[in-house]
Amino acid sequence: MHRYFIIPISVFFIIIILFVSYFQFYDDEWKYFFKPEKKIIPEYCHDSSTDLKKTILNLDQDQKANRNFIDDQDFDKNIVHLVYFVPCDQFSRDYDINNKIENIITNINTWFFKKSNKQKIKFDNYNRQLDITFIRVNKTLNWFNTFNSRQNSSDDNSSRIEKIILTNKNIFNNFETKKFIVFFEGWEKRKSFFHTTCGRARFNGKVAVIYTNSDLKNKETCADIINSNIDELGNEEQSVLHELLHLLGFPKSCSKNIVADNIFHVNDSKDDILFKFSGGKYLDFNNDDYYNHSIDNCPDLKDSKYLTYN
Repeated sequence: MHRYFIIPISVFFIIIILFVSYFQFYDDEWKYFFKPEKKIIPEYCHDSSTDLKKTILNLDQDQKANRNFIDDQDFDKNIVHLVYFVPCDQFSRDYDINNKIENIITNINTWFFKKSNKQKIKFDNYNRQLDITFIRVNKTLNWFNTFNSRQNSSDDNSSRIEKIILTNKNIFNNFETKKFIVFFEGWEKRKSFFHTTCGRARFNGKVAVIYTNSDLKNKETCADIINSNIDELGNEEQSVLHELLHLLGFPKSCSKNIVADNIFHVNDSKDDILFKFSGGKYLDFNNDDYYNHSIDNCPDLKDSKYLTYN
């Protein structure tokens, strides 16, 4: 076959493959050449409502033993509160009461204690148990995934979750001194062919979002595998701690090894927890960026109000 025929035909098929791949992996609403069976949306879902103060639902199906719908009494300030957050059309996998979240947090603090100067992160506790608030909202997963962050960074998935938490701050104690980790029962709208986003946090902000699921059915979710090895964190624990450290405002711009075009990450070791894709071995590799460093006039994570030696 003549090469002048092969070249345009090859280019044509490459374009078709890229086109189909784009809609399969980027546009969540279109799947190849057929539409999936239409999902039945519960009647208590109200995506059209704009009143975020009336977003939180209280359903009989969610009433389960040991579940908290409110923030229990606090015995300290400057603590990290945990939320299990479920859209109205999503099935609750009960991560707040089946020890899933508790195991993640326990492993993080065990690792952090070993890697730091014997410090731990101050997570919200009540009666020696993690205080985890369950929230189901009247918004569907599609409502949260209307935009990805490249399409609308001020109204994407994590921003909408953050707005609901901030709007309903009255259900939390000592809101102004707390940071929040929200375990979201769902995923972020895909913006890349190559990886699934497992978490987001506004730098030095109030709310970090951890995605517990994936939009690809044949791919491991963001919260499935727990690594109990105290020397190296598992993937999901890396995601939680990575976003939490961003929430606490690290690394600072005065750090030595920050990425030139992205000052929110360090680049001296891919195994550092604040490397771009999260590592699981080091809390500040060589201690020259954000923890126990010796950089003049540069804040140090070890001095954070959200850490304790107790």
